[in-house]
Amino acid sequence: ALHLVAAHARNWVQPIVQRKIVSIIWMVPIYAVESWLSLRFTKHAPLMDMFRDCYEAYVVYVFFALCVAYLGEDRTDHTKIDHTQVIMKLQEQGS
Repeated sequence: ALHLVAAHARNWVQPIVQRKIVSIIWMVPIYAVESWLSLRFTKHAPLMDMFRDCYEAYVVYVFFALCVAYLGEDRTDHTKIDHTQVIMKLQEQGS
């Protein structure tokens, strides 16, 4: 994982996408270190698990943002819905 992070750092050509990819890749070393620390310091394991779970939630968000970044830069095109078209389609299905 650290090798992949270094490779992305050396070839930083698409920063919008690569920043998200690197955030996802960091999950592996964070989990590894957190697991070892939880085994070593069992008294503090629940606190460390909470930080790991927070990073996991962040990675889920970053993955969604990565999917949006792959679709394109202009996010308004992906969220704009023509409500009249939707209502017409629903009316056609109902009749």
